[in-house]
Amino acid sequence: MSIKIGERLKEIRLEKGISLDDTHRKTKIQLNILKAIEEDQFAYMNPVYLKGFIKIYCKFLGVDAATFTPEVKETKKETTTKEHTNTLVVPSKPSTSLAEFNFQIPWDQVKFFGRIAVIVFAGWLLFVFVVKAAQGIKQNFTKKSKKKTTHAAVLNSAVPKNPENAPISAKSVSGAARLTIRAREDCWISLKADGRTVFQNILRKGRLESWQAKEKIEFALGNAGVVDVEVNGKLIPTLGRKGQVMKNMIVTKEGIEFTR
Repeated sequence: MSIKIGERLKEIRLEKGISLDDTHRKTKIQLNILKAIEEDQFAYMNPVYLKGFIKIYCKFLGVDAATFTPEVKETKKETTTKEHTNTLVVPSKPSTSLAEFNFQIPWDQVKFFGRIAVIVFAGWLLFVFVVKAAQGIKQNFTKKSKKKTTHAAVLNSAVPKNPENAPISAKSVSGAARLTIRAREDCWISLKADGRTVFQNILRKGRLESWQAKEKIEFALGNAGVVDVEVNGKLIPTLGRKGQVMKNMIVTKEGIEFTR
């Protein structure tokens, strides 16, 4: 023979542009066995296994195994008289069939279904997270709605409507004008008691200050939406929105007035 079995199979593989590693991954035949086949080193290989490997290899390359299989014994006889420095490791316990011997775990399928399981699990976690987040948003919205309703009720009960800048008042329980301000955030305040400036500074977040005057307290807020105001012992709802500057507010023993 001018070209042996292994040499011809190797030529076909190279013509198709297939690497030996790709052949190993697709056929599940060990690399050392593939190399031995392509180098026609069959001396120490069981003929039954060899025939099976060549059939698998030929099927992978798309060639007829019958044109290569009959030559195995002849090639084996030619190579038995030669010395081989590289020996092939074959199973010590012969299997009853080629299918049993060549069985290997299909790792590609295992990896594929593993990825599917991970994706499904991640999707389930995402779904749970979205449901929990939606429930939290709904609860917060419900709480805020209740708070707004309560706040509006306090506003309606504590302060009458003022369509034309009429005095808004909360009756005092004593004979003096009293004002208490608590800052939920930093807020600039300017305040006079009976015409005398007693505070002109930033009231820091969390701080609370109280003032009292015989006649009146005049004050202005740099951020009306971040303070809680109490006039003569009565809580006044938010005087303005966050960031809004409120000026010309007067507290008397009758209540609070807004002037232009």
